[in-house]
Amino acid sequence: MAVTPQNFAYRRYFLTVSNDDIQAAITEVSAAWGGTQQMWDSYDEPTRQQIRDQIMNLLVAWHLADFYPIDLEGIASNGGMPLVMKSMGGVDTKFLPVEVQPALYPLLTNTFGIRAAQMIMSAPDRFGVRGKSGIYLGGVTNPLGV
Repeated sequence: MAVTPQNFAYRRYFLTVSNDDIQAAITEVSAAWGGTQQMWDSYDEPTRQQIRDQIMNLLVAWHLADFYPIDLEGIASNGGMPLVMKSMGGVDTKFLPVEVQPALYPLLTNTFGIRAAQMIMSAPDRFGVRGKSGIYLGGVTNPLGV
């Protein structure tokens, strides 16, 4: 099932963001990260679709958190800057550095993006896993689809 403003999994963190803004984020993410919708091909159809929907939800949430950091509730975001350290109530929290290829670096700006990057980096397609048909999936290394 395609991600829509109505079924967007992380809507609860963006209560003041309009459906039009969520739809715009879905459109932009679909264009910029379209290659992710070709990954996880070695799984059966229901599992594959569930994972692809999850990555799309995370990418849309990442995008919205960067564009609307003031409207974000309950999640840390740096409004487009890499998330390295956060101070809350006098407590400093340092995040472990995440090693990613350059194409994934933009995702490191908030929790949603980091989770999306982790999913992309662990996709079986990236390791040359063969699909059910026995066809080599080619080790997708560019999730941008370019």
